[in-house]
Amino acid sequence: MRRTGSLLPALSTALLSLGAVVLAVVPAAADSSESSGRISVVWVGNDISYPQCTTSGWNGEEYTSLGGTQVPRNARFGVVGVNGGTAAKANPCLPAQMRWANGLPGLTNQPRLQFYVNTANPGAVLTEYDVVTWPSGTSPVNPYNDVPGVPQRCTDEEGAGINDLACSWEYGRGRAEWAAALVDDAGDIAGVGTDVGDTMVWLDVETGNTWQSGVEGQARNAATLEGMTAYFESEGAKVGLYSTSYQWDIIVGGNVGITGALAGLDSWLAGAVNLESAISFCERPPLTGGEVTVTQYVARRLDYDFSCADQL
Repeated sequence: MRRTGSLLPALSTALLSLGAVVLAVVPAAADSSESSGRISVVWVGNDISYPQCTTSGWNGEEYTSLGGTQVPRNARFGVVGVNGGTAAKANPCLPAQMRWANGLPGLTNQPRLQFYVNTANPGAVLTEYDVVTWPSGTSPVNPYNDVPGVPQRCTDEEGAGINDLACSWEYGRGRAEWAAALVDDAGDIAGVGTDVGDTMVWLDVETGNTWQSGVEGQARNAATLEGMTAYFESEGAKVGLYSTSYQWDIIVGGNVGITGALAGLDSWLAGAVNLESAISFCERPPLTGGEVTVTQYVARRLDYDFSCADQL
């Protein structure tokens, strides 16, 4: 996701108090003149993540403080990035950003606090890099196990990672479990009482992260996203997909996995250039079925998110 924040007001630890709404919701977005006047800007939220952090609350293992962040003034709902740019890094000011979003009004069809999670599949580079997050073996619930219900190895006798569908699924499940733990930890620090099972979780699928290529690689990439979806749904979350059709086709192609877990998930489409463009994106085909419920556009160096689900 494109995330910059030079025009954002700072929200520091000193300004944050439990349950306080520290930001006023402005009635009109700063870029509302870009619309045709057909639609109200009250259906617009923002997404933020680690680029907006001003102070870290992360010590490398857990959250020890809220941290500090910059935040938009006019959001109706907020989508907060759990990770720090990759699936193996934490957003260092996640608690502060969760508290910000939890204080927003929300919309009828958009929870005030939502999350997005970085995704990847590094299976193809296991021999080149020490991928410490790669699983050592699969779980009994893995749908790609050679024998249903029987775990199998994801490292060989020499400790090298095994790159296959089952281990790709397990990698995704493990990254999702770690992301959920980050949210739990950050939620405790922020005092918002929210976990991933309470809201919407978007899987951020972009070419900027590590993916496998070719027909077999796309199937493994889809398996990773299946594993992430399976874990978040087991926690009670509603899962959606963030991408562009171009990036999705490169990374996943037409694959939805053997379980079909990706089929029918709602889409959050990126790439619009202004509000009116974002509104038109609501009519575009979703990534795997389901509906296009959110579209993203960039204005004044900020990410804005239009709620297609609330425009009717």
